[in-house]
Amino acid sequence: MPSPRERPKATAAEDKRFRAAYFGTDPRELALTLPTGYTVTANTDGCLANAQRVLYGDQKRWFEAEVVVNNLRAEAQARMATDPDHRAATARWKRCAGNPSGARPDHPDPAVTDRCNRESGLAEVESRLEPTLLAKVRTERREQLAAHRQLRTIALRRAADLTSAAKAPRGPAGEPNDHRSETDPTERRHPS
Repeated sequence: MPSPRERPKATAAEDKRFRAAYFGTDPRELALTLPTGYTVTANTDGCLANAQRVLYGDQKRWFEAEVVVNNLRAEAQARMATDPDHRAATARWKRCAGNPSGARPDHPDPAVTDRCNRESGLAEVESRLEPTLLAKVRTERREQLAAHRQLRTIALRRAADLTSAAKAPRGPAGEPNDHRSETDPTERRHPS
């Protein structure tokens, strides 16, 4: 899909039609709620869904595997928030940043962030916990990871086949021309 800068300026109605053609129209038929509590949804119509069906064969299976794989780090980070060392470091970070009761600010001053990361030990705790938790999540989600790899391999093969078919010479009626010409030097001649 071209970026908004690459597309010509569209009216709101044109943009809505473009999005409906590309992403599909509501209601969204696919949904998966992640262990983080977030729900990801997608349509089964539209160009994107059609391409997924052609390339992956099973759009629902691809959707579920892709969503899980794309959110492994978020799942590990959600688990990190339950760790006592992380909770203590987060509390120290909030006190340092002058925000003892609220969540970490979305856009704190970079100098304050750096100082509070060092002083609270939060960055060190996160760098220690994340690899272990990510490995645990990957182990628990190994079936989805295997499905993701398998479907991606299938898609790469199908994409290569589609690309090859698109590049094949065409006959007068537009169908692929698999016959070599009489002057093709790679054609093998068999004695009669």
